[in-house]
Amino acid sequence: MKQVKGYTILQKQELKELNATGYLLEHDKTKAKVAAIETTDDNKVFSIGFRTPPKDSTGVAHIVEHTVLCGSKEFPVKDPFIELAKGSLNTFLNAMTYPDKTVYPVASCNDKDFQNLMHVYMDAVFYPNIYKEEKIFKQEGWHYHLDSVDGPLTYNGVVFNEMKGVFSSPEQLIERKIQQSLYPDTGYGFESGGDPVDIPNLTYRDYLDFHSKYYHPSNSYIYLYGDMDMEEKLTWIDEKYLSHFEYLKVDSEIKPQKAFDKPAEVDAFYSLAEGESDKDKSYISYNAVTGNSLDRDLYIAFQVLNYVLIQGVGAPVKQALVDAGIGSEIISFFEESICQPFFSIIAKNTEVSKKEEFVKIHRGCIVSVKAVHDVTDTVNLSDGEELLYTVRKKKQIVFEIQKKQKKMIHALGKEGIPSTEEEYCRHYSSFEYLPIAFTDIEIVFNEERHAVDWIFRYANQELARLEKLPLDQLLGKSFGSLFANMDSKWLRSYERSALYGEVLELMDYSPEVDRTLKVICFPTFKGHCGCILFDLDTIKAVYTSNNVHKIWNTYLRSYTK
Repeated sequence: MKQVKGYTILQKQELKELNATGYLLEHDKTKAKVAAIETTDDNKVFSIGFRTPPKDSTGVAHIVEHTVLCGSKEFPVKDPFIELAKGSLNTFLNAMTYPDKTVYPVASCNDKDFQNLMHVYMDAVFYPNIYKEEKIFKQEGWHYHLDSVDGPLTYNGVVFNEMKGVFSSPEQLIERKIQQSLYPDTGYGFESGGDPVDIPNLTYRDYLDFHSKYYHPSNSYIYLYGDMDMEEKLTWIDEKYLSHFEYLKVDSEIKPQKAFDKPAEVDAFYSLAEGESDKDKSYISYNAVTGNSLDRDLYIAFQVLNYVLIQGVGAPVKQALVDAGIGSEIISFFEESICQPFFSIIAKNTEVSKKEEFVKIHRGCIVSVKAVHDVTDTVNLSDGEELLYTVRKKKQIVFEIQKKQKKMIHALGKEGIPSTEEEYCRHYSSFEYLPIAFTDIEIVFNEERHAVDWIFRYANQELARLEKLPLDQLLGKSFGSLFANMDSKWLRSYERSALYGEVLELMDYSPEVDRTLKVICFPTFKGHCGCILFDLDTIKAVYTSNNVHKIWNTYLRSYTK
C-alpha cells in the first residue's frame, strides 16, 4: 500500500506469522487511528471502535451501542441490524460494549456485501436517528411501563431487561463485584452495561451528550483486515465520513488505578430462590491486578499461567483446592480486555469459613511453582510433572497446548455417531416429550482447529420452544447461521465438554432468546455435547429433588409405553 490521500502512514510491518503486511495510519484531519492488515484471506473484516469510559452505572455506553443501530441518516429503517442479520452474507455481525470501549465489528467474504456492511455501520455510529427519535432511547434504554390503569408502574426497556437478567446470575454478579473492588477510583469501578438500579437515572439529554462527545472520529480506532483494495476502502472512509468532521480533543483517557496500601476484603450478597438453603452457596475469590495490557510478555505469561495453574488437566492450584474440600468447582479467568488486566481464582459453592484456607492454599501453590514472583526455567506441578517455562519459551508452551488439542480434534471420527435426523431421533427418543429443553450439538472447527460454531443435531420440542424456532429450522443448522450474536463463553464451554469430557454448569443471559439460562452440558458422541437448558422460571420449579421426581414421573406416565 502506498501513501493514501488524507492519511499519514505511521508504521509498516511485515507480519510473517499471518503472511500479511500491517499498517498503522492516522487520519490527517481528525487524527482517527487506523490499523490495516493486507493479506490473502478472503474473509474481510471491518471494525470501528470508540473509547467510552463510564462515569456512572447508568449503562449509557451500552444503551448507545444498541440505539445507534436502530436507523441512521442513509438507512432510516427501524432496525438495520436485524435486516443485515437476515439478508446479509456476513460471516460476523455484532456490536459489543466493554468496560472502557465500544466496538462495531463486521466480516464478509463477498466484496459488495462487505462494502455495504461498512456503509451501514459507519452511518450508524456517526449519523444515528437518536437525535430525531427519542422513542429509540425509551425502547432500547428504559421507560415507564403500565400494564393496566390499576396496575403497578414499572420500568421496561431492552437494555434494562437484559441487565436484570445479567444481575440475576451469581457468576456475573461476582465478576462485577471483583472489578468494582479492584478499580474503585477509575471508570472500571462502574458497570458500563448498566446496573438496573441506576439505569433509570439516565436522562435523554445525558445520553445524547455521551454520543456527541465520544462518537467522534478523533476518538475512534478503525480496523481493516483481509484481501481487499486498502487504498480504495481508506479513500471511501475519508471522503464519505471522516473528512466531514473537524478535529476534536476528546477527554477519554483511561486513568490507572493506584495500588492499594494493603489487600482489600469485600463482602457482597446475591439472592437465592425462595426456600433454598444457603448451605454451600458462598463464593470465595482472590483477585489481583496484573500490570498493563501493553506488557506483551506479562500478558501472555498470565494466559499460560491461567491454563497451567487452574484450567489444565492436573492443574496444581485447582487440584489442591479440590483436595482440601474448598468448593465444588474452582474457576479462574484472566480479564485481558481492559487497560489494567486482572487475574481471578474463584471457589464456587463453598462456605465463608473456608476463606483463610482458600487463600493459604492457592498462594502456596503459586509460590511453589515459581510462576508469579520468580519465573525460572522449570515449573514443578503437583503431580511431579516438570514444564519448561521462561518468557522466551511462552510460545513453545502455547504451541504444545494447541498441538494436543489439534491431535484430539484430528482423531474425532464418525464411527457410532448417527448420520441422519431420524437416527438422532431414535437415539434420543426418550427426550422427545421431556418437559425440559435438550439438544445434542456438534462442534465445528476451522482449519486451525479452533472451535468456531456448533450445529444442532438433535433437539426436542422444549428446545424449539425456548429458541423460538420450529424444529425443521433448527436441526442441521449452525448457531451462527440462525443467530447473529455468537458469545464465545458458550462456545468455549461446549468445546471443553466435547473434547475433554467435562460436565459444566453455566448461567448467563442469552440475547437470542432474551432470557437468563442455566445450561448443563456434558459429552455425548465424539466432538459432540449434550445440553440441558433451563430458564429462570423453570429453575424455580425444579430446584428441589422432590419436584424433579414429580416431573420425571409425570413424563414416564404420559409418554412411555
